[in-house]
Amino acid sequence: QIDATTKKHSQTPSLSFEMADASPVHNHHPNNTNAMLGTVDVVEEVSGAVTASAVEDTMPVSERHHVSPSISTLAATIPWAATSTAASVESFYRAALNAMINRRILAGNHSLFPNMHIQVPTRVLYVNGFKAVRMVVDSHVDEKAYQNQTLVKLGKAFAPGVVMTPVSSILEACHVETSQPLYRRWINGVGARGVREVIFGVGLNQASDALTDMMPQPWHPALRTTAGSVVAGVLAGYLSHVPHVLSTAKLQNPQLSYATIMSRVVQDRYARLGHVQSHAARQALAATLSVIAPIGAGMRTVQIVGSFVILNGLIHALSSRF
Repeated sequence: QIDATTKKHSQTPSLSFEMADASPVHNHHPNNTNAMLGTVDVVEEVSGAVTASAVEDTMPVSERHHVSPSISTLAATIPWAATSTAASVESFYRAALNAMINRRILAGNHSLFPNMHIQVPTRVLYVNGFKAVRMVVDSHVDEKAYQNQTLVKLGKAFAPGVVMTPVSSILEACHVETSQPLYRRWINGVGARGVREVIFGVGLNQASDALTDMMPQPWHPALRTTAGSVVAGVLAGYLSHVPHVLSTAKLQNPQLSYATIMSRVVQDRYARLGHVQSHAARQALAATLSVIAPIGAGMRTVQIVGSFVILNGLIHALSSRF
């Protein structure tokens, strides 16, 4: 009877204590039996947790977000303290570089650290939101269940940027002073800003992880993270600059259309090409350079690269300390 009960317990561990109490043989040594069965349960739980951790540690960075199956597990998976600390530090770097960029593309002198009492908590929400939205989407949307998997993958990659665009708009509105109050002017330029945020989100999440995985395996993890972040930042900074120019100009001049803003950008570039004699060639060159080499693109790229390195580097370094 002991052998039968023990065998049955190994098949159905969740009922072990109930069966132990119901068995008359176990009543002779209740403490020893319960201790043995309790130990088995604990060992199973610890073994499962260690196995899951080992599996995740051997996975590429770009695939680790698919491990967590529930919202509660996601909440425990995201390094909130490390991410919030990194975002708080990065918010000052981003604010200073953003002011310098605005000095290049807008007229006037812009403060380096405007409204930081609003920017710091908003930036913390923004970066944590990017990570959380990505993990929730990756864990609950399986592209293999859909016929058009490519479209679903794009939707998953774009989702964090789309969701966090309103938060980003508040950050941008802190840098541009107009007659409108902050709670009203943030909406200006939200369309172009949404495109910029999608590019930023893909760079911060998918591109950074994929490029980190592509770095040589013998490198130190911190070096691989930094290298992946730098390459992703260069790509994201360059590709997102034209939408940034449009959204910032629209924020300051909400009465202007995007077409008018772009026309003024081209005209400004045209005025800088006085060495080109032909009007047609000068106009074509001005339009081309306004798209492929816009003013301030280099500084924007430096800003994004620095943000990626600070965020990913500090999160990687601090995750084990909190």
